[in-house]
Amino acid sequence: MTNSHVVRQSQKVNILLYSGEEFVGQVLGTDEETDLAVIKVESPKPLPSVLLGDSSKLKVGQFVVAIGNPYGLHDTFSFGVISGLNRENVNISRYEDFIQTDASINPGNSGGPLLNIRGEVVGINTAIINYAQSIGFAIPANIVKNVSQQIIENGSVNRGWLGVGIEYIPEDVAKNANIKKNDGVLVNSVFEKQPAYQAGIKVGDIILKIGGAKVNSPNSMIRVVGNVSPGQFVDLDILRNGKHKKFSVRLARKEEPLQKLAALEKKEPPRLGFVWGDLNESASQAKESNLKQGVLVIQVMPHSEAEKEGILEGDVITAINGKQVAGKKEFEDFLQKSASGETLSLLVDRDNVSILFNLNKEGK
Repeated sequence: MTNSHVVRQSQKVNILLYSGEEFVGQVLGTDEETDLAVIKVESPKPLPSVLLGDSSKLKVGQFVVAIGNPYGLHDTFSFGVISGLNRENVNISRYEDFIQTDASINPGNSGGPLLNIRGEVVGINTAIINYAQSIGFAIPANIVKNVSQQIIENGSVNRGWLGVGIEYIPEDVAKNANIKKNDGVLVNSVFEKQPAYQAGIKVGDIILKIGGAKVNSPNSMIRVVGNVSPGQFVDLDILRNGKHKKFSVRLARKEEPLQKLAALEKKEPPRLGFVWGDLNESASQAKESNLKQGVLVIQVMPHSEAEKEGILEGDVITAINGKQVAGKKEFEDFLQKSASGETLSLLVDRDNVSILFNLNKEGK
C-alpha cells in the first residue's frame, strides 16, 4: 500500500526492498479521494510485512515513528509524537481525517508507514504543510484497511452518493435555529433526480445526523456518506424551519452522477479541471449572490490546474476573456471557438466578491 500520487498514471512500478532485492509491482488500483493505492508484488518466497494497527485508539502525545525515503535518503527513520487527530480542511484530499505528527516528514516520505512503538502501522504518511515546521499528515490505518480491501476485491472504491451541496451553518442561521454552528451542515443545493431530491430534502435544510452519527462539518458528512455502500438506506435527521424531521434515503453510487457531470468535460470543449453547469443547478447560489446569469462550478477535480489556481466548488463564472457569460451553452460555445492551449481569463463571483483567474484551456 502506498499513496496514489506516488504511482499516479502508472500500471507497473519498481520496488526496492531494504535487503536490496528489486521487484516489479502491478498497480491494482488507486483511490484519488483518499490518495491511496494498492500494489501487487509477485515473489517466489514470502516477503516481510508489518501489521496494520487500530488507528481509532490513537491519542495525542503518543510516540510514533516515520520511515521513508526523503529527498532520496533511503531508509530514513524519524521519531515524534501524534500532534493531532481528525484533521480536516487542509486541502490534501476529498476525504480528510488525518493524523497530524511532528515526526519529520519530507518529500519522499509519501506512502511510507507511520508506526507506533509496537511496530504496527497506524497511518500512511502522505503530506506536509509547505513552509511549516514539524507539521506532517498521515492517513489513518482504519481508512487504509477499508480502501485497500475494496481495491483488492473490486479494483476500485464504491462510495455512497447523497446528491446535495453542503456548507457550514452560517452564524445567523444557527442563531435563528437555536443551535451551534457545528451541530450540523446546511444544504445549499440539491441535485435533481438524485437520492436526496427523491427523498424530499430541500435547500435550507440542516442535516444534524446521518444514520445516527452526528455531523459537525461538511468533511465529516462526506466521510459518513462515503463509508456507506451504494444501495443502502440511511436515516437523515433534519432541522427544517425549526422542526425536526427524519428522512430515509437510498444512496446511489457516487461515481455514477459524477461521471455524468464529468461527461461535460470529456466532450468538446476540452477539460479545464472542473465540472460546470447552469446557475440554476444550485438555487442557493443564485439566491446568495443575487446573480441571474453565469456558470456554476459544480466540482473541482483533485490535483487539477483549476484546484491549484484556487477555483472552488460553488464559484460562479460571470465572464470569460472579458465577455459576459449568460449560461452553460454560451460558456461552452466560447470554449469551442477558442484556440487550443489558450489562456482563459475567468471572472468569478464568490460570496459577492469578484476574483479573476487565468486558466489554460488544456488544464486537467
